[in-house]
Order: sequence, then structure tokens, then C-alpha cells
Amino acid sequence: MEIYELLDRFELLYEDTTPDISNLRRAIIDNDLPSLFQILKKYEDEELIENVRSAVCDLNPWAFYKIYKNEDADHFKKFILNKNIWSLFKILQKLYPDKEDILNDIKNILPEKNILESDYVYSFFRILQHHVDEPIVDELRRAVTGETFSTKMRPVFSTFKDDKFIRNYYTATNTEHASGQARLNATFNVVATLIENNAVVTDLRAIVAHDNRPAMYNCLDYVLDSDLVRILERFEKEKPEYNLHDAFTQGQLRSKLWLLKHLRGIDLGTVFICAGWYGTLARAMFENNNIHFDKIRSFDIDPKCAEVADMINKQWNIDDFKFKASTVDIHKFKWKGFHTPAPSDGTSGNFYYDTIADNKTIQMKDNPSTFINTSCEHIENFTDWFKLLLPGKLVALQSNNYFEIEDHVNCVNSLDEFKQQAPLSNIIYEGELKLEKYTRYMIIGYA
Repeated sequence: MEIYELLDRFELLYEDTTPDISNLRRAIIDNDLPSLFQILKKYEDEELIENVRSAVCDLNPWAFYKIYKNEDADHFKKFILNKNIWSLFKILQKLYPDKEDILNDIKNILPEKNILESDYVYSFFRILQHHVDEPIVDELRRAVTGETFSTKMRPVFSTFKDDKFIRNYYTATNTEHASGQARLNATFNVVATLIENNAVVTDLRAIVAHDNRPAMYNCLDYVLDSDLVRILERFEKEKPEYNLHDAFTQGQLRSKLWLLKHLRGIDLGTVFICAGWYGTLARAMFENNNIHFDKIRSFDIDPKCAEVADMINKQWNIDDFKFKASTVDIHKFKWKGFHTPAPSDGTSGNFYYDTIADNKTIQMKDNPSTFINTSCEHIENFTDWFKLLLPGKLVALQSNNYFEIEDHVNCVNSLDEFKQQAPLSNIIYEGELKLEKYTRYMIIGYA
């Protein structure tokens, strides 16, 4: 997946619980400066970052002088923002030492007040420019009388143009002529000057400037408390033959989140996910506090799926098998006491099956309370499979009308057709989800 796709998918999965994932996506993909600062506030001095944000995003000269520590620049602040006339003379004497005598003469005839009164600003500057005929004098006049950010900052930008920090700050605040990418890069330079050796800044910059994938995973790890970040990175590095892209498309994730929305508050007990693929639905269920169940069993006929699903759900796979994926043909479900004689202990409804754990084959048995199949469009001989479901159990099914895919051997044209294909009783939800290329249908009820 491309970087923008990964960020989009993680935002889709975690935006409700982790707002910073949206800030990360906006900062990287949209070059959104406020979002960048929202992230940085979590890892650096909040007051400093807020001043940088205000200086860059709000074009706030007061905030600029809080982050730019320079004695000479302090005189500019006192004159331009506080109208301290003595600071003006300090500026000019530093810039034009050969005019010190005339500047002292002008200073000596001024009233003792240190504040430049607005009534005689223009008269004063006409006298000053007569003796100091330099562009900076007019820039300072405009700065002290003007209101715009560019007018107030122009004397600073021209005087300190050789200062790398000032050059970067100028680009970061150049909303008229600098591109969003240029402003973002310059902002990183400003931040890096103020905050040295910050891993978050380094990684964010590496993504923006170089599309650096390891840095992207680092940043996802900073904002998310989820081992899924490193799991996907590991598959990308160590097992490139497993293409997880299709399992993490927007359509796939939105469909699964749609299902979970309508399973909230229901005690699902032991869940059998049929055609469970790479275990992304199970993962979403474990991470959703509103979904209640005891354990999940995921079955798929493709032998590659179990390894991936167990890894994606690793923390629950090792927790007393709260999750386990197995290579099983769901058309071969047989329930003790229904399709075969009940065991000696009298229990019925258990499904006995083999699975792989620690590189060994072991036998497991589970009695399902809920069946979920979000891939009904893939199921050949669907009616035969549907008849295998235990009576009275909760069933959640999804299909679609995406006939163009070769593996979609069981698509339906409408929700009504799907309900006829899967005649559930006591339906508690039925609906449609319109996606970019197709419509997904869902029914939840009892077998």
C-alpha cells in the first residue's frame, strides 16, 4: 500500500479512539500545519510548540519574538510592537555606525517620552529619512504604522536575511507565494532549530520529504497504541508474498465497521467467523469496547490465511486462544449431537477440528453462539453451507453486487434477493452500504 493508503486505513480504524491519527494523516498527506503542531505538542514543551504554531499559522509577530532569541531582534520588537522610539535608534546605530552623531542629534531634540506618538510619526520619519536615506527606514515606518503581518515583519526579514532561521521562517509564513510543501519543509526547519534531536520531528520530516516508509511506521507507532503497526511492517519486510492490500481496502474496512456498529451491546458468546480471510474483522472486534464476546474462531479454506490471521491477532492468539485461525472448509461443519452422535458427556453442538499451534497439529472443539460471514459472495454452493448453521444461533451475513470479480461466484442483485438466499428468522437488522464500486448488503438474524 502507498503511504497515503496506509494512513487513510489507520484513520478509518482508529479515528474514534485516537484523534491524533487524523492529525498525522492531514499533516503528511494534506501538508496541514495546524495538524503537525497538534502532534508535536504531545512530545515537546507545549508552550514552545504553541508559540511556534502561532508564529507560523496565525502569523503572530508576538509569538515570533518568543521563539527567536536575538538581542538585536528584540529592539525590532520593542519599536515595531511597543513603539519604543529609543529601540529605533539602537537599531539604526547598529546598522549605520557612521551616522551615530546625526542620530544622537535627532534623539536629543525629541521629547523625553520613550513612546512614539502617532500624531508626529510621519513628521519624525521625514526628518529621519532626510538624514538616513536607507530603505530600512521606510520599512520601519510602515511596520510601526501598519497592521499586516508582512508589513510588520519586513524590516526583520530584510535585516536578518542571512540568518538561516529567518529564511526558513519567511518561507514558512509566505502564504502568498510558497507552496504548501515548501511551507511545511520550512516549518520543519524552524522546529528542528528550536528542538534538537527529536525523533518525532525527524521521522515526520522523513515521510514528508522522502516518503520514508520506516519513518511512517515510526510515526504511526507514536500516535497509536496498537501492535498492528509493527505487525504490518513486519509482513511488508519479511513476508512480501502476502499481499494484505485487498484486506485493508476502504470498502473492506468500512463494511466491517458497519457490521460492528450493528452488533454493539449483543452478547455474541463464541463467534465463528466463516471465510475469515486475514483476520481483520476479528482484530476490529477485539479493539472495539462495545463488542462483547468470549472468543473468536476464524475459518478459511485457504491455508495461507491462518498464519496471517494469527499474526494480526497475535496478542489474543497467545492469550489462552481467545482468537484462533484454522484452515477449515466451512462446508464440512459437523456438530456433535446433530450430524454425529453426541459425546459421552452428553454435550451437543461442538465442532471438532484440527488446527496448527506452535508448529504442531492439535485438536480443538468449540460450540458457536454466533456465525459471521462477510464474504458470502465468495461462497460456492451457498445454500448447502447455510443449511449447516445451527438452529437458533445468531447469524450476521454480508454479500454484494460486485459481479465483475472472478472469485465472486455468489453475488446478489439486491437486499431482497440476499434475504431469499439466506432465510433468517427474527431479523434484527437489514441494510445496504453503498461503496465506490459496489453495494454491500447485510442481514443479521437467527438461523
